[in-house]
Amino acid sequence: MADEVLVFAKPGDARQFFIDEGGKLKCTLCNEKYGSSTSPTRMMAHLAGAEHAKAAGIGGCKPVNTPGNILKSIERRKAAVKFLQESQKEKVAKAQEKEVRITVNGMAAPGSLHLYYNNNTADAATMAVVMFLLESGIAFNVVRSPAFFEMLEAVKKAPVSWKGPTYNAVRTNLLDKAHEHVQDLMSASGVDTEVEIFGLTVAADAYKDATSRQIIGYVGNTSNGSVRFLGSMSTEGESQTADYLFEHAVKVIEAVGAKTVKAFITDSASNEKGCGKLLEARYPWLLHLPCAAHGTDLLLADIGKLPWAKDAIDIAHQIVVYFRKYEWAQALLREESKKGSKKELVLPGNTRFGTALIMISRVVEMRADLESSVRNKKYLDHLPKTHKKGIAPPPSPPKKKKTAGGASLSGAGGVAPSCPQASKGKSPRLRKPSFKSVIATPSHAGALKPGLAVPSAKEKAVQMAKTVRNNVLDDDAWLQLEFLVDICKPIYALLRFCDSNKLGIGKLYYRFCMLLVWVEACFGDVDKQALWKEYRTASLKAEHGPRYKVTKEDLFMPSIVDAEHNSCFEAGSIKAALIDLITSRWNFLHRDAHGAAYCLDPESWGHIISHDPNGEVVLGLNRILERLTNSAKECAEARLQWLDYKLKMNSFSGTNLVMWEAARKMPAHLWWYEFALPKAPELSKVAMRLLSICVRSSGLERAWSTYEFIHNRRRNRLRATRASKLVDIFSNMKLVRMKARKAASGLEGLPIPWMWELDGKEDEDVEEDERMSEVEELVEEDDDLEMMLVG
Repeated sequence: MADEVLVFAKPGDARQFFIDEGGKLKCTLCNEKYGSSTSPTRMMAHLAGAEHAKAAGIGGCKPVNTPGNILKSIERRKAAVKFLQESQKEKVAKAQEKEVRITVNGMAAPGSLHLYYNNNTADAATMAVVMFLLESGIAFNVVRSPAFFEMLEAVKKAPVSWKGPTYNAVRTNLLDKAHEHVQDLMSASGVDTEVEIFGLTVAADAYKDATSRQIIGYVGNTSNGSVRFLGSMSTEGESQTADYLFEHAVKVIEAVGAKTVKAFITDSASNEKGCGKLLEARYPWLLHLPCAAHGTDLLLADIGKLPWAKDAIDIAHQIVVYFRKYEWAQALLREESKKGSKKELVLPGNTRFGTALIMISRVVEMRADLESSVRNKKYLDHLPKTHKKGIAPPPSPPKKKKTAGGASLSGAGGVAPSCPQASKGKSPRLRKPSFKSVIATPSHAGALKPGLAVPSAKEKAVQMAKTVRNNVLDDDAWLQLEFLVDICKPIYALLRFCDSNKLGIGKLYYRFCMLLVWVEACFGDVDKQALWKEYRTASLKAEHGPRYKVTKEDLFMPSIVDAEHNSCFEAGSIKAALIDLITSRWNFLHRDAHGAAYCLDPESWGHIISHDPNGEVVLGLNRILERLTNSAKECAEARLQWLDYKLKMNSFSGTNLVMWEAARKMPAHLWWYEFALPKAPELSKVAMRLLSICVRSSGLERAWSTYEFIHNRRRNRLRATRASKLVDIFSNMKLVRMKARKAASGLEGLPIPWMWELDGKEDEDVEEDERMSEVEELVEEDDDLEMMLVG
């Protein structure tokens, strides 16, 4: 056997011995062999134990069980650990000695932060974190994220040799592990328990990402209003037929559990309708419903196409575009706004509903600011210059164009030469007329006419300033804008209700009926006015509490008669148009599920018959009972229980004051779960499943905002699958943390806001412009934009 030789030894440490066998280094404790080029640090890590060995990427020493080996291994391990610690100190010391601080104009160049803080490691670590955030362009609000604190705690507990994850690991294996981890957290958070009891509503919608790639996304809406991102896929190069959408929808439904999916919500495109029919044929218990938020938004779009509404929209849009386009005008308006409304003008956005109505409302709110701005001397300086009566403006001298040889194209004495060769020098080069000049010339004209030249940008700006000023100072224009805002307020309120996290399927039928009452009341029907005031008062007290004092402004109703007179329209034309649009959009949205939910909503008990003269809702209820019950016997039992509920008999006796008082305060599906399930199980199961449906796909509109935040124009090389995982982690982690916070504060049963609505308020550090950027989409003056009341 070869003699033991001291291969790696530090002065004073005589225990690190290995055997040299034919160019290989053999550990005398475990007989493992390593190459002669193995570094001293790795060899010492081999002896120091499993933790150090793993960090160094080498196997740990497992001594052979022979007499004396165990004692030797303990001694050598201590020596190896000491060797590694001292080597690390020497490495840090050498690195600090090599650090050279170069100063330019008194500023220190990048270097070791410890040198700046006199080796104060806490300050250096803090500054390192700050520099990382600043250099990476990360928002300040990140330091308040729970994930930020969790990351710091994990880094503290990591071994000294840990260097952090690599680029490829983060984007591949670690991303997959994080995605699986979030799915486990979602299961542990209790979302799956809610789904087992009340079911899940799946919604689908399409979107184009930063690279114009078509994406279809899916979200799941739970019974308490929370939104769970289920994933997305790229459909680039595919024809989105009904069969294609059906195939992928089935995969999503099967992944979450087919029996738990109670409804599938989409837009109203023909291919999506076809997909819904195929889904209902495959899953008889599944209901395909159109998105109520999209339908209500289309109602606003229909109103925006009416002549009187389109004129008002054009006026507001022109005002907003002018003040947002020209910097001096925007600065002037902001100066006036600081003294008055302290608000900003906004423009419509793509992924938000009703933003054009928000634009007009903001214009009306800032009327005083706008009027002050257009009367300001700075604004008047940008208007066309006027001249005194009888004095004509001085004529501008004609501009003479010269040829390449220096001669005027008009010739001597203003007479054109008979041919190009008549002038001295080279003949003039004939230029092709510009596109704008061509389209400005009448088609029958043989040549361009000087009088039809396209105005310059400066002339257009001056003319636009004059038009905007005239509109701002026109009282009739303000009457149009105010009437449009006032008449659309209940519709916009319904849109916000459909777009919220409230489960409103049981209230959708009644609220659309009240829109018709609103139009009749605004036309002057006294009975409808009394009914509207009663409904409005009850709604405000339910929203703000029974002590809320209803004001005249809350009950204000614009006059359609006055609006028709001011706009010179035929009497009753505006009223008839509004009623037709509301009725047609309701027929477009209405399904049997809406009428059945209205029947089963305990808050609607007592006025079902008055709003159902043709028995439409009861017929819808009977069809839904036949569809959602398992047998004819169960359906018959459910109908008998419905009669007891309708007449307040037996299980639903009117003497049970607690039950019927709770109907005014509890969510409808929880009311059936709490009070009716033990006594009327057949009807209660249908009611719980139906009333917990979320009739909107607008949660995906917010998911697309998250998608755009993650996969933007600068970060546009992400693959669709990777981007989907990032959105999934971002969205669902917000949901997990929100549920944990609500559980800790005792508010677990309340609806959960969407991902970024923390504590019901926004980030205090976000400026007004940044908040409004979510609903803005700046447009150029020359863009061919058809303005409608649609976000």
